[in-house]
Amino acid sequence: MITKEPTPLNIKDLDLVSTQGSKISMLLFSKGKKSSSFKFDNEFHIINCIRAGLPKQAIHGILDNTAISRTQLAAILHISTRQLNRYTDEDLLSAEQSNFLYELSRLYVRATDVLGNKATADTWLHRQNTALNDKTPIEMLDTIEGFRMIYDLLSQIEYGFFS
Repeated sequence: MITKEPTPLNIKDLDLVSTQGSKISMLLFSKGKKSSSFKFDNEFHIINCIRAGLPKQAIHGILDNTAISRTQLAAILHISTRQLNRYTDEDLLSAEQSNFLYELSRLYVRATDVLGNKATADTWLHRQNTALNDKTPIEMLDTIEGFRMIYDLLSQIEYGFFS
């Protein structure tokens, strides 16, 4: 009888963050201290944080934790790359920019949950999709309707439809 050696458990592979809000917070503020003042516990906290403006640190969180480029992020936020680079650490994003950044992080968390891991989510976001007229999902995220389309595609994948 051949027995296999047990595979050691890697704690980093476990999904220990349970709520979507805490996953979004970890994505946006993984390295910073401001995460304690920007909690996404419920819809009212989220709305207040978006209205007040997310800090520049949240931009760094997206750039550090995803395969989204600075140019792609600037397009999603409706600003130039140059303007994105001008933000100081003390600056807050506008409510509109904060809203798009929050939606992007929410969508990224959803894609990671549906597709299984960050690498697969990053690949899927940057791959042309026939359901999007051969555009990539990341190209569609400069409008709210584009976000809706990508959420719909993720739901189709989750329920076993080919997308």
